[in-house]
Amino acid sequence: MTPKSSVLPKSRPARKLRPNIDCLDAKILTCGDLAHADPSPPAELYVSSLPFISATNASGSVKRDTAVDGSPITLDGSEYAKGLGVAAPSRIELGLDGRFSRFTTDMGVDDAVGNRGSVTFEIWADDEKLFDSGTMTGGSTTKSISVDVTGKHLLEMIVTDAGDGRFKDSAAWAGARLSEASTLRVSSQQTDPQAHCEGEGLGGEHGHCHPVDHASHRLAVSDGAWSDPKTWRDGAVPGDTDDVTIPQGVTVTYDSVACHAIKRLVVEGKLQFATDQTTRLIVDTLTVARTGTLEIGTEDNPVASDVSATIAFANYGPIDPGLDPMFIGRGLVSHGTVKVHGATTTPYLSLGAPAFRGDTMLALSSVPENWKAGDRLVIAGNQFGQEEERTIREIKGGLVYIDPLRYDHLPGSEATPIQVANMTRNVIFTSESGEIDSRGHIMFMGRSPVSVGYASFDTLGRTDKRIDVTDPTLDSSGSLVPGTGDNPRGRYAVHFHHYAHDPMAEPGRLFGNALAHSPGWGYVNHSSHVVMEDNFAYNVTGAAFVTEDGDEIGAFRRNLAIKSIGGPPGTDGGAREKSRVGIHDFGHAGHGFWFQGTNVEVTDNFASGQRFAGFSFGVRSGRPTLSIPADRLQDPYLASAYGSGMIPAPHIPITQFRNNTASASNTGLWVLDVMGRAGEVRHNARNMIEGFTAWNVAVGMDLSYTRNLTLRDIRLVNTVPVKRWGGSVGLKVDVKVATPVYAENVEIRGFSNGILSDTQPVHVAGKRTLENEVNIDDPSRLVLIDRLEPRGTTGLTLTPTVPLAISRPSNTFTFRGNVADSLGEYPISVEFRNGPLRVFETRPDGRYFSAAYSFYDRLTGARKFVVLDIKITG
Repeated sequence: MTPKSSVLPKSRPARKLRPNIDCLDAKILTCGDLAHADPSPPAELYVSSLPFISATNASGSVKRDTAVDGSPITLDGSEYAKGLGVAAPSRIELGLDGRFSRFTTDMGVDDAVGNRGSVTFEIWADDEKLFDSGTMTGGSTTKSISVDVTGKHLLEMIVTDAGDGRFKDSAAWAGARLSEASTLRVSSQQTDPQAHCEGEGLGGEHGHCHPVDHASHRLAVSDGAWSDPKTWRDGAVPGDTDDVTIPQGVTVTYDSVACHAIKRLVVEGKLQFATDQTTRLIVDTLTVARTGTLEIGTEDNPVASDVSATIAFANYGPIDPGLDPMFIGRGLVSHGTVKVHGATTTPYLSLGAPAFRGDTMLALSSVPENWKAGDRLVIAGNQFGQEEERTIREIKGGLVYIDPLRYDHLPGSEATPIQVANMTRNVIFTSESGEIDSRGHIMFMGRSPVSVGYASFDTLGRTDKRIDVTDPTLDSSGSLVPGTGDNPRGRYAVHFHHYAHDPMAEPGRLFGNALAHSPGWGYVNHSSHVVMEDNFAYNVTGAAFVTEDGDEIGAFRRNLAIKSIGGPPGTDGGAREKSRVGIHDFGHAGHGFWFQGTNVEVTDNFASGQRFAGFSFGVRSGRPTLSIPADRLQDPYLASAYGSGMIPAPHIPITQFRNNTASASNTGLWVLDVMGRAGEVRHNARNMIEGFTAWNVAVGMDLSYTRNLTLRDIRLVNTVPVKRWGGSVGLKVDVKVATPVYAENVEIRGFSNGILSDTQPVHVAGKRTLENEVNIDDPSRLVLIDRLEPRGTTGLTLTPTVPLAISRPSNTFTFRGNVADSLGEYPISVEFRNGPLRVFETRPDGRYFSAAYSFYDRLTGARKFVVLDIKITG
């Protein structure tokens, strides 16, 4: 093979100053260089040596200087030492910031796939299409182009699958390079480390540039701009691999577009990003101390919609356990105040009309805010695996023009919509590396305010949910024990860790954000108080939205999760989840929402394209059970029966799950071990599941190891056949469900088995529609209720009616009676032994005490109680 003339020969030496950030000839241009420059032709920088604003790929990460399979880039028999290997569909964004004059590249389908594969190459700059290759296959001749990018700020390199799927679509931008607009070229002359210059160069949008002083530490000494030498001790602006501190009492305004990375940035004072210009910070670890504030826009002064702010976590390779044995670095780690507010953007909308295969226009249900040409969309699928990514080519009101669709996207009804989500935001947190062990993560701790809105989190997180977690263990010297820490938990994409865990504290807030390509979990509430509203997550391996330990408080409202790939196949999702509970490792089989506890509000959310379940309550764990104090409960009365004022987390019922929708997934809702151990539960509260819709799923609702279930306004509908071994099931009631199930207003249609109940009867009241191949496996277990009692008629009649007596020293007795609720009367038999009675008064003579017995309406879940006078004898 002979290298093409446009290709950097393999023999040319290259010194990497830092992975992915070295410039052509291993020289990063600095202001000191430019101060001693001589006129010569414009420099060329290879794209594979520059940082990306963002990069997405159909499979794995974009490869620098190799094909996607790791082999040399080869087109038409010619081998290229430089370039980008991609798997279509792929999209790469580069910041140009007006520095470059031309973009030049060869392109084609890599020789490794032979004549197979079909792609198109597109080049966009500042929302203007500069080039479209048309369809190219493995048999096509290599194309070479050079386009004018003078004055452009954003370059987008897009490879599509040509509309026929992703089979063998291995493509390459071969020898891709940018020519600098400046006519100054670095000379070999020795530079002055204190040189300062004005004018064009690498100094960002203000036109200021400064020397890179390689001293190990930079300290801000006065309020001012990051790019201003007067802000820094010794007058040296932070440079490549520097450590930087902004001390308490100092405010620095970040106003630069970085081409180099700093190593550590500690904010004890305030770091605020300019909101009226494009900025980019590249950093290994950004720490916000308890006294510190990180501000990237505010509600009153958001980052302007025509600019962007990026924090890219640097690629220094895998974390060095000698320096960071707990693997907590590489990312944003905050104990302080964090305020982020990008341009307000509608996160997602539903389709207003069906969209069919081949369509190039989407009609949305309303007009979105701040959607623009060039934005990346995800369209939810009718069936699992049929979600699609597209770029907005043009938008007119609620009409969005895109490349042709591969699948039909047909809403079942107004109640079963197809969602279209926008992944593009103008505040961006990302990783330079696509390799999992080298990515960044975000962790919020402490109690200081955290509010993050309209930001994107792309390619973040190092916890890999495809494999077992292996936490780091340290020896007596503080060093990592070999064989531990290979896959630490807690390094998630966006993670609130023991944050403001108090119902009286201001919760952390996430709103309007977009998250994509996490190998573990997406948005995580871990023993914290967090409200997540109107966020979007896409292509997360384990679970998109998570509560981790079961004691979390807060809310999930109007969020959307599309596509989870789950861990390796081999067993069903439920079996996989149960297999790792002994090490407190769960939420890995592919879920939109995973709740390790039930004490959070979950309302109006959507999940689509989940390999296992749209929504999961999986309370089982190998760790000791957490107990929750009464003041953190929606119904504090529940804890009163436990004496200590604390209730075990698995004993808290589902009471705040309303109006959620799952589609195109294996299972709509999975419940495991909620109030499952009946002998230990000391109350009879109801698990309330209300307004739930699941459509085009293999199993609508799968209930196991639970009790006291009430289902209201449930729609389980398949509009297309969904395959499942043993046939699809609308409502599955496992043998481990301990009590009858009560339902009101139920629609189950299009399944092989409408209701599959192993032992418990299912009582159905109100409106009901059952249209399935088999409506219920055992007709004797379906109880239809045609008459309901008026609401509010709940009461208790004791048998006998004489005063109750308790005999010491046993302190136990049993009373019997009839409870009347919305469904009529039913008998009870209650043994008092620290059980569901709440003793609240003992009379002065010590011979009587008063206790309250609580009971719950089986249909509404409403709690009632009666006061019992109990005589003490013996």
